[in-house]
Amino acid sequence: MAETVKLVNSNNWDKVAFDLINEPDAFGIDGIGDWYTEAWVPAFRIIRQLRPQAQIVGPGFFSANLSHLNTFLAKAKADNVVPDILSQHLLDNQNADEAASLLPLITYRRRSAAVSMSTSSASPATATISPPR
Repeated sequence: MAETVKLVNSNNWDKVAFDLINEPDAFGIDGIGDWYTEAWVPAFRIIRQLRPQAQIVGPGFFSANLSHLNTFLAKAKADNVVPDILSQHLLDNQNADEAASLLPLITYRRRSAAVSMSTSSASPATATISPPR
């Protein structure tokens, strides 16, 4: 991860977001598993150390499971590793109401933030957390 961040920095790329993990709830129980301590936390901290302004995306859960997201956000808040952009995958058989039910959990940000959400049948639902300016 450090080499990737250094490459971004050395090339002065400014429109880069780091998507740390894909569908971790396929491997963890109730939203947290080895992926969190072995991948998410160290990668998040390396990126923040080397590129404090970086946009960090994740965790890209494959289900609109409130329990998984609740567990992840509570742990991430406690460990100071809350993503800037919360990603969520929704399949065709999941509906926008499930995705919208996740939005109240965004209050885990350290400061108040603007939240937007888009859904369409052609793309996954995405909730974006924009820190205050």
